[in-house]
Amino acid sequence: KKFTQKAVESLAAEAGLKVVAYQRYNLLPRNLTRRLLPWVATSNWLCLALDRLDVFLGKCFPWFCNQIYFCAEKPV
Repeated sequence: KKFTQKAVESLAAEAGLKVVAYQRYNLLPRNLTRRLLPWVATSNWLCLALDRLDVFLGKCFPWFCNQIYFCAEKPV
């Protein structure tokens, strides 16, 4: 199930937490890339380039990303 930012914030609030970061990522499938282009996985600069491209595309097309992350903290 894909959770919206609002849903994550609501669930966190129910648990007494506040979401401080939320982002969608993994528009570019890493496992598929590793299988089709194994030389990419051993190249540091190509991995960095793919990571940055993934961040950019994730911000442009968040609804196509298949992962989210969030960071929540307990309010003081």
